[in-house]
Parts: sequence; structure tokens; C-alpha cells
Amino acid sequence: MSTTLDASAIIPWWKEPTKDQWNAYIAAWLGWTLDAFDFTIFLLIMVPIAKEFDVPLTAVTAVFTITLWMRLVGATAAGWMADRMGRKAPLMISILWYSLCNFIAGFSPTFAFLFFFRALLGIGMGAEWPAGAALAMESWPPRSRGFMSGILQGSWGLGFALSALAYGFLFDLIGWRGLLWIGILPAFVVLWIRYYVKEPEVWVANKRIQRETKSEVKAPLFSIFKRGVLSNTLTACLWMGSAFCVYYSIWALFSTYLQKELNWTPRCPIQLLLQVCREQSPDRVVDAEGAAHPQAGRQCVGQHAALEDREQGRLHFGLSLPLDALIRDPNLRFFHVIPDPEHDECRQYSDPQQTAPADQVEQEAVGQRR
Repeated sequence: MSTTLDASAIIPWWKEPTKDQWNAYIAAWLGWTLDAFDFTIFLLIMVPIAKEFDVPLTAVTAVFTITLWMRLVGATAAGWMADRMGRKAPLMISILWYSLCNFIAGFSPTFAFLFFFRALLGIGMGAEWPAGAALAMESWPPRSRGFMSGILQGSWGLGFALSALAYGFLFDLIGWRGLLWIGILPAFVVLWIRYYVKEPEVWVANKRIQRETKSEVKAPLFSIFKRGVLSNTLTACLWMGSAFCVYYSIWALFSTYLQKELNWTPRCPIQLLLQVCREQSPDRVVDAEGAAHPQAGRQCVGQHAALEDREQGRLHFGLSLPLDALIRDPNLRFFHVIPDPEHDECRQYSDPQQTAPADQVEQEAVGQRR
């Protein structure tokens, strides 16, 4: 016992897991991250969907509501299957399920068709977590299991970030249908899981013992509602239900608010990010002789330098493509993100009702350079 403790104290925690344990964890991590991508991409395209099918926006929001309700069905089914088939099979089925449903939804000829397959997606979405979390945590060493479980759960935010990037850079090219078609990509992860991921040793051992003793443990679903555990069950349901209500009531409709009320386009977040970075650092560095030099290496969005546009008389960012192609549009203003009469992209971030004249923008630019 003491030898084991001494060895664990010497070996760094990230070197303790074996290759099979890392594979099991990565499989669950990918499944949960890509699950988040396939679900949250829909939250960014509800406005164009409502316009294309000529339905109220409230009807489109009902789609993701039903999707979340269907998670209950998928989670219950996956838990039942995981106890009988192993952890790996339900995980692969769930990833294939939500990937195919998202892909098929991209071909929707009617809103009812889209509603149906996005609702079905909820089953696969709910099935991923119980199977993936059980696979990862039963395989992972107890020493760092708590820390890695937090990283696993937190990967949902990474999936949301990936869907936001896909929307920002690809929506103008492939539209909302193309963003749903991208959802088929997680299905290829199943091939890797099939050949390189193994069942947790603890599950294999328990299954073997139950088979040899012919005493398979079967706990009915409704046993969690018995008198001894009823209070724990209801408390857990209340906390989880409250968390879902608060989270999705805020973040699920935030992008819809920006698109519908503030007329934001996919490029607006990029413009605002660049503007904020620009306002927090000087445009030029002036030496003792009064010579102006572009400041290179500002840590903002990649490596860039200040470049002066001789024809337009304004300063722009010089970035590596594709951002440089986006921001060097002469219709875009980067000192203040304001609407242009011919190219109304974004409203001013500080005051949506106020627009600054072009000469005021130029005067402020000169002041900043000085």
C-alpha cells in the first residue's frame, strides 16, 4: 500500500494513465465536444431558418426546447444499454445518431421535417453523456479522476466556441444548411472508437463475475423514486432543471437577440474584437526623432502590424489571411463600429442609436496616432 502511494507521489498525474485509459477519455471528450457543436450550431441560425420557412421565431425556439426534452429519453436509454452492452457501444450509437440527424436536417424541405429530425437529435445528444462519462471515469485512475471529470464536462463550452467560429467564418459561404451538414463530421470519430477504445476493466470484471455467479444485478428505473431515495432524486432533478432553465434562457437566445434586435452579421464579433484590441494599444510608436513606426507584435488577434491605407487615409490592421481580407473592406470602420449608409454591418457597440461622422472618426484616429 505504501509502495503504491510513494509511486503515485513520484509519477506526475498525467503520466499515470495508460494508453488505453487515454483513448477512453479522448473518446468521451470528443463525443461530448462534438455533441455540443451539433446542438449549439442551431442556436446561431434560428433567425435565417425562421425567414426561410416563413414561421414565427417562437416556433423555431420550440425546436431546441423539444430537443432538450428528448435528452431525457436518450439518457435513460443509454444508461440502460451501458449496463448491459458496455460503455463503448452506446457511445458510438449516440455519436452516429446525433451526427446523422443533424446532417439530414440540413436537407429539410419543410419546417416540420426540420422539427422532426432536430427532435430526434435530442435522443442521441442525451445518450452521449451517460455512456461517455461512464467510459472515461471508470477507465481513468482515481488519483486525478475528479479533475479530469471537470475538464470533460467543460468541453461543452469548447464545442459551443467551435460552432461560433463555424458560423462566423462559414455562414456567408454555405448558409444555415451547410452548417448543419458539417454536423456529419463527428460520425467519423466512431471508426476510431471502434478499433482503439476498450471497455473499462472494472466493467469487464463485474460483468464476468455476474455471468459466472449467474446473479446479474438489475435495478429497475423506478427504484430511484422509492421512499428511501426519493428526496435525493427530487433534489437532483430540481437542481439540474434549474441549471438548464437559467443557462439556456440566457445563452440559447443571446445570438438571436444580436441578430434580430441589433442587426448583427457573422462578421460583427470579429470586427468588435479587432476594434477593442486597437483601442487598448497605440497605433504607432514614435522615436526620439519624431519618426513613426508601426508597432509589430501586439498580442491581439494573431501577429499583425499597423498599415496605412494611402488611398483611404485610414489605418487598418494587416493580418494574415483570411482576417486581412475581411477587415480591409473599405466599407468597414475600425475606430468605431458604426453603420454605413451603403453597408450597414454593425451598430456602434457603445451606443446603438448613435453614429459618428466620418470626419470625427478621422480626427480621433489622428489623435490616437499622436
